Amino acid sequence: MASHTVGGQSWNELFVYLAKKELARRTNSKSKNTAIVPADLTSVITAVATIVKKRNPLPAKVRKTLLNTTTRCQYKNHKGEPCNSSRYLQIDHIQSISRGGGNEVQNLQILCGTHNRYKYAIER
Repeated sequence: MASHTVGGQSWNELFVYLAKKELARRTNSKSKNTAIVPADLTSVITAVATIVKKRNPLPAKVRKTLLNTTTRCQYKNHKGEPCNSSRYLQIDHIQSISRGGGNEVQNLQILCGTHNRYKYAIER
């Protein structure tokens, strides 16, 4: 909802805007000691914003090729048995982006929605 305020700028600018707004809300509170505000707030927020990784979307051609060549879920249970579901297929990163994985085809697999969510839940 605040993206119109920042006006078509990058996600980092939106993040910085929202962080400043939230800190202003917390520090203007009537109760004391509600937030710890560093001396140079702008530089801290800017430093945090640059840490946020920009995620590049998977090219449509790669998505289409993967979903056309692999028509079954590739998840295997603890016994090594495949799921083989053909419904609700999604592209999954074997090594997640947050852990350093990329959009290379070798790092992608097809999972059904249930197993994609399951894999994400056990990684946390």
